This record gives sequence, C-alpha cells and structure tokens, in this order.
Amino acid sequence: ETPKSAATSAIERSPRRATFATSRLNSAGNLFGMASILPAGAFPQKRCQLNRQQTQDVWQATLARARKLPEPMLYERVDDEWSFVETLRHLVLATDCWLRRMVKGMDRPYHPWGLAQPWLADPESWGIDPEASPSLKEVLKLRRERMDEVGKSIDAVTATELERICVPPDSPGQPTRDHTVRACIHVILNEEWEHNCYAKRDLDILDTQ
Repeated sequence: ETPKSAATSAIERSPRRATFATSRLNSAGNLFGMASILPAGAFPQKRCQLNRQQTQDVWQATLARARKLPEPMLYERVDDEWSFVETLRHLVLATDCWLRRMVKGMDRPYHPWGLAQPWLADPESWGIDPEASPSLKEVLKLRRERMDEVGKSIDAVTATELERICVPPDSPGQPTRDHTVRACIHVILNEEWEHNCYAKRDLDILDTQ
C-alpha cells in the first residue's frame, strides 16, 4: 500500500499544511494529476522518470523566481511556517527518509541539515543538528546532490525493482515499517510537488513586501 504522504508518517507538517496535503491525497489519491504516478502495468518506470523530470522542471522555475528576491527574504517565515530555505532542508530530510533509509537501506542516512517538525524530540539520535543554520548557497548545493541522487535511482529502476519490499534498518529514524520501492518513490515525488506549492504560495506573499 502506498503511504498517503510523509505528512501522515515520518515527516509531520504544521496542521494547515497537513490538512492541505491529506485532503488532496484522500481525494482519489490525486495530487496535481499524479493519481497514476507509478501505475501498475507496462513500463511503470518510464512514467516514474517522466514525473521526476516534471518535478525538476517545476523546482527550477521556482528557484529562478526565488533568486529574484533579496536573499534575506528567503530565510523569512510566512504565517509562522517554514521559510524557503527551511522548506529545502525539509525536502533533504524527506529524501533521506524515503530514498536513503528505505530504498537504499542506509543505517545512517540523514544529513545534519535536514529539518523535521518539533515532534522529533531527539534529532541528534538521527544524526540531525537542531542548531544548524546553513547558508542558502550551502543548502542549494546539498539539495542539488539529493535531487541528483533521486534522479539516478529513478533512472536505474526497473519494473521488478519497483515492487521490491524495502525493510527499514533498526537504526533511529523513520519510516519504521516496510514499503515497496514504488511507494517510497511515490512519497518523494509527492513531497516535492506539495512543498513546491507551499513555496510558490509564500513567494506570492513575499513578492508584495
């Protein structure tokens, strides 16, 4: 079974964000036309590659827009939600949870700059530094590395590999139950789409300031 979203598992959002995400996903599992993101049947890996490219294209456009703003504004929170830079750090954590921990089976998958919600009472046990404050340049470099890692994994996936059961390691982290490779990639791409929507929404507000 494909997880609805990281909002309902490892990566909890603020209530407003969680409501937005789960309401879209609960409506026939659709998110921006991605109801059949990884369909069963012929050539599912090709569909997976297509959605990955669409995700990259959307984020490139959003990054280009963000760079037009003064850099300090990208550290500002809108309505007390994550700033643009914090959103990128959260997506690093999402990749570390679902690709590195689950698909790749890494015992210590987390980068210290990954960002989770305050429910994670002991981030150090995951290898996350709660006091980290990386620069935009540093975060963009790390984010590019993680996106490339996702891209290479998706490009190499086969129809058989998509159905492989991923068993999480015993080390601290999330998720803690088994998922297929298909389900893990589904969550990664959904997270990318959801948070791109939030980022553009907040950029709309920052553009008026």
